[in-house]
Amino acid sequence: MKGAAVLVEMLERYGVRSFFFMSGGPTRIFSEMSERTPQIRQVLTHSEKAAAYMADGYSRASYRPGVCFGQVGPGASNLAAGVAEAYLASTPLVALTGVRQPEVLNRNAYQELEQMRFFDAVTKWNVLVSRTTRIPDVIRGAFRVATSGRPRPVHVGLQVDAVDADADFADLSADKENSHYPPRRIIPDLSAVKDALALLKVARRPVIVAGGGAVVSQAWGEVTTLAEQASVPVTTTLSGKGAISEDHPLSVGVMGRYSRRCANDIVKESDMVFYVGCKVGNLSTDGWTLPPKGTKIVQVDIEATEIGRNYPVEVGILGDAKTTLSMMLSMGASGGAHSRAQWVGLSKRRVKAWKEAALKLMQSSKVPVSAYRVVHELQKALGKDGVVVADTGYAAAWGGVLYSTRQGRNFYRSAGSLGWAFPGSLGVKLALPDRQVVCLTGDGGFGYHLTELETSVRHGAPVVVVVLNNGTLAFERHDFKFFLGGKGYEASDYLDTNFAAIARAFGCAGVKVKAPGDIGGTIDGALRSGKTTVVDVATDPEELGPVTDYQEYVPKAV
Repeated sequence: MKGAAVLVEMLERYGVRSFFFMSGGPTRIFSEMSERTPQIRQVLTHSEKAAAYMADGYSRASYRPGVCFGQVGPGASNLAAGVAEAYLASTPLVALTGVRQPEVLNRNAYQELEQMRFFDAVTKWNVLVSRTTRIPDVIRGAFRVATSGRPRPVHVGLQVDAVDADADFADLSADKENSHYPPRRIIPDLSAVKDALALLKVARRPVIVAGGGAVVSQAWGEVTTLAEQASVPVTTTLSGKGAISEDHPLSVGVMGRYSRRCANDIVKESDMVFYVGCKVGNLSTDGWTLPPKGTKIVQVDIEATEIGRNYPVEVGILGDAKTTLSMMLSMGASGGAHSRAQWVGLSKRRVKAWKEAALKLMQSSKVPVSAYRVVHELQKALGKDGVVVADTGYAAAWGGVLYSTRQGRNFYRSAGSLGWAFPGSLGVKLALPDRQVVCLTGDGGFGYHLTELETSVRHGAPVVVVVLNNGTLAFERHDFKFFLGGKGYEASDYLDTNFAAIARAFGCAGVKVKAPGDIGGTIDGALRSGKTTVVDVATDPEELGPVTDYQEYVPKAV
């Protein structure tokens, strides 16, 4: 068999059904895929970076490793830039690139670059395949490494001659458990679990902080049950949204830099923080100020090196979040719950006051439109089975803090790459074709990859894109305004762009919205249309988002 045929066979054995790529390089891969595995959808994108973003969104929604491809040289550099987001988000990707054959290296061959180095910083494993016979075992290793432990991307560089050559193969087997994640549930040490329970039982003001690891582990049922049995309020990080329904009486909402003020206050006043699958980075801790120093910490994580990285822990538990919480529940977690009525009551009052204050802002009729109002109308229009995919920056703050999610994985956000949300939403839609998917982004973020509107139409992947169009990179604009004396706006401001008209030029629907009263009906109509629709909302460039950076300038209650 040709090396390309073997590669395609291996991908099929791992259950790959969508292959995201920009064409070029070892093109035999695509012809073999068309001939041998037509069940694998070939998603040709407009850039390798967008291909990586789509594979990332697909993986997060399907709980299967995403697969993406970039060609030799510059294509590989573009792909690596996209793979960086999956690395930050702990998403398992198998990224493939073509690599020049040895006989032309160091001779200024067309597009020749030292491309393997591009992937060193953004992958768990970066490996070159130079012999055709190594393709099966390297692909097995790629899926195993990507999905095991803390999931993250791997990169396989395929030399062109290895893809094109013939070889005999005795073993094309696949490890089926690595076709999804988590592939195995790591069981924690029993004594550590007992120690954590003992601390929880004596804590008077404990709080659970559920991070992205809780959602990756699908531990939302266990998080909720533990909170109920132990009578403990729950906050989440942005990535942990869905670990508990935000309508649950014990849910306090998102904490950290992008946050509800009430959530930060509860964590600030707690005497014990129980981290479940959280990296405890600066975003979720508001620059490592929450919780305050001296607070007792219990941390559960799948990655041993994360335990105690940023806060000293009383108890560190290495294990799968779902399995660990299940063990705690089986051992009895209700001890001490009776003494927390006052603490839980305070939490509920804080949340109630926050919701009442936020609702007043969310019903705003001001023009330009308030982003609070946009998210409020989106909440009303999108059904309970809908999915929101948010960009980084203010879009993540507006969506993460204000959009109330139910239990389960139904909110996805960029881990730091502006422009991820739209390609990411297409990947989510291809993984979840029967669910409504809304991309929430700004004009800055949408501008990165709006050419993928054509990809959406070509592949029948209709999403609704809600653009908070304020003509500026708002975070930067507000930094210039509040901290730099109003100087530097040329580094933040854009011209007024009609994204609705651009969408129509790509064969999508597009609606420009300027009046608050038109938002709800427009989003509802877009969701019902079954077409990719850009809802371009003219929002206020001076409006501050729910972030701690400008907390002294926003209403104290929110």
